[in-house]
Amino acid sequence: MTSTLIVQRECGYDEGDSEVTETTFSDLVGTIEGNIISGDTIVCRTGDNAGLDSSPMVLEISADGKTLSGEYIFDGDIRPFSLVRLTVGECKGGNELLSEEMDQEFMNMRARVPDPSSAEGIGGGR
Repeated sequence: MTSTLIVQRECGYDEGDSEVTETTFSDLVGTIEGNIISGDTIVCRTGDNAGLDSSPMVLEISADGKTLSGEYIFDGDIRPFSLVRLTVGECKGGNELLSEEMDQEFMNMRARVPDPSSAEGIGGGR
């Protein structure tokens, strides 16, 4: 299975005297066995070896199929993360988009890395 983002993820870092920005629509690629997804997720490295990189991950699919919870490995550290599926009805109220407050809450949920100086996971769902 492949998870693709609606909005491109940006990975910005300094390389020598220039600033580099890489982009991707890829989020994760894995294999489903029962209620477990194992594979790789995309992270943004800063510092040494900066840029987009893949990290091994394992996610468990919730009984209702709306939440994926698990962990990925980054530089030897095991880091928890989860993804929540929102349907169109949950993303829109009539003809209005998510309120700024809900949109910010959604992006905060998506942040997968507690230490943004070492890697970032920013995308379209938590």
